[in-house]
Amino acid sequence: MLTYGNFKVFLTGDAGVSIEDKIAGEVRKVDVLKVPHYGSKTGMSDFFLSQINPALAIILVGANNRYGYPVQLAPDLLNFHNIKYFRTDKNEKVEIVSDGQSFKIIN
Repeated sequence: MLTYGNFKVFLTGDAGVSIEDKIAGEVRKVDVLKVPHYGSKTGMSDFFLSQINPALAIILVGANNRYGYPVQLAPDLLNFHNIKYFRTDKNEKVEIVSDGQSFKIIN
């Protein structure tokens, strides 16, 4: 978790659903989620997203990667929860600027 004032970014690395679901109750509301494991099928769950309720998600993934990430489940889950998201394979640069209270996206 990266915290700057009231601004929170959850950097998940390669954590999978089993780990995320265990810690979701402790994390609670975040502003930005770095989508776990490049948007793989084991990267997020409905429960996890409902608990952390991010305003924005970023899927860090290379264009035309050999694994086919993100799998369709990742954007589908984000859409189901009405979470705006960016993908670095489509939006090459995503910059988030915060003053500790609010944030804005520059891309």
